[in-house]
Amino acid sequence: MRRDLSPAIPGSLAAAELSCDQGLVRDVRAVCASGTAFESRSADVMLRSLTGVPADGHGLTEREREVTWLVAQGLSNRVIGEQLFISQSTVKFHLNNIMVKLGVSRRAGLVYVAGKQGLL
Repeated sequence: MRRDLSPAIPGSLAAAELSCDQGLVRDVRAVCASGTAFESRSADVMLRSLTGVPADGHGLTEREREVTWLVAQGLSNRVIGEQLFISQSTVKFHLNNIMVKLGVSRRAGLVYVAGKQGLL
């Protein structure tokens, strides 16, 4: 059911409907092309808020990514804790979780895998 909007005058209701229709068509085409109704940034924000895990597939939380970055800078657990305002025990807890998620057992392996997977 299509209406003739040819007499649409800029600023008129018909012009607004035409603009809306064009936007809807653009959005439907985007969904068909990418399989998603959201921009990747919007989808990432939604997934983080619902699950606490980023949508990038690595499964690291934001805090774990921060710890990973600081480990890659060569910082000790004590210094990482000071910079993030957490205890050394909490740093160790995060490191253990990161290593399990990345399938490594040493800091060097963590940095290598994180770099290879684009986490740094």
